[in-house]
Amino acid sequence: MNQQKQIVILCIYFVLVLSVPDAAIGGATFPDFSSSTSGEVLKNIQDSDNLYIEKVGRYCLKKEDCSICWEVTVAKEDKKITLSLEQPFGVSCSSAFTKQLPLHRKIFTEIFTDWKKDRFQTVFTGPLDRLEPTNTWNKRIALASASSSDWIGWRENYPNHSSKKSSNQIFVELAKQVDACRELVGLFKEFGLKVELNYVEKVFAKKAKALSFYQELKSDGLEGNPKLMYDAGIINFSVFTIDQTIP
Repeated sequence: MNQQKQIVILCIYFVLVLSVPDAAIGGATFPDFSSSTSGEVLKNIQDSDNLYIEKVGRYCLKKEDCSICWEVTVAKEDKKITLSLEQPFGVSCSSAFTKQLPLHRKIFTEIFTDWKKDRFQTVFTGPLDRLEPTNTWNKRIALASASSSDWIGWRENYPNHSSKKSSNQIFVELAKQVDACRELVGLFKEFGLKVELNYVEKVFAKKAKALSFYQELKSDGLEGNPKLMYDAGIINFSVFTIDQTIP
């Protein structure tokens, strides 16, 4: 299965999950940690009756006011694995991602014990502010877009902009340029994996003054009230083992 086809299939899968928030998708049940605050990882691995998915594993942890759920899906056709934030919420936590790191690290230790790392192909997240609610990653992308000729051309002249790039493509390029999600990249590196932003869908953009972190952007040198890109609805990272050659 090529990667573009896999992305389409998984997008459909996530739509199904979102439409049935507490249901057993493909036969797997959502771990109940409503009364647990111990920081124990609760996991559930089951066969799936989904047409394209062979197995689903859910790994959830709750500690104090933070709850985090990651999901593993194994494709029937090529046995490749996708790691995604459990939808529709994935992370419910007000702490910065750097403060959440011990919790994600504990979940990943379980995941990469249960599944072979070289079978992981894709990481899906929802909007970045779910993983990083203090908007550190959003701010990096917003500031980069403020001075990006590609983005300025797109917002002022679309669809007749000179670069002919899509907003999705511009977002990916800017996020890579500023290493926007470097803390997430570093977490995967701890487990011998490299993740690289590959694809996004549904870019979010607003006038600067409408953003909750406008004052911080202003403190960092932003002038005026330009329209800035800062997040996206679906975000896809490609996964490689450290010793793999990235195409």
